[in-house]
Amino acid sequence: MTPAYVAALFDEYAPRFEAHLTQALDYRGPQILMEALERAAPGRRFAEAMDLGCGTGLMAEAIRDRVEAIDGVDVAAAMVSQARGRGLYRDLAAGEMIAVLEGKEAARYDLI
Repeated sequence: MTPAYVAALFDEYAPRFEAHLTQALDYRGPQILMEALERAAPGRRFAEAMDLGCGTGLMAEAIRDRVEAIDGVDVAAAMVSQARGRGLYRDLAAGEMIAVLEGKEAARYDLI
């Protein structure tokens, strides 16, 4: 699928995305990642984190107590808008994850 197609799909899905994910689909991705993080780095705090595919900000909600600053990127501008409403991100952008990973600033993050 092209990035434009995925962006349009998730822009349309954004208003109901989180409720559908957490209620209908019993999504537990952030909780599972937090459990794995705790096993790998018990109690560790991180200076800067990048939330790739941040969606509406569920991961930021889960990890906010373990990081000083969280940035996020998602291909869908409507998802980024909802994530921005959480007030948990230092910076948010609508764009491609690959561009972030390939960019020179990726090395500054100690958690992606």
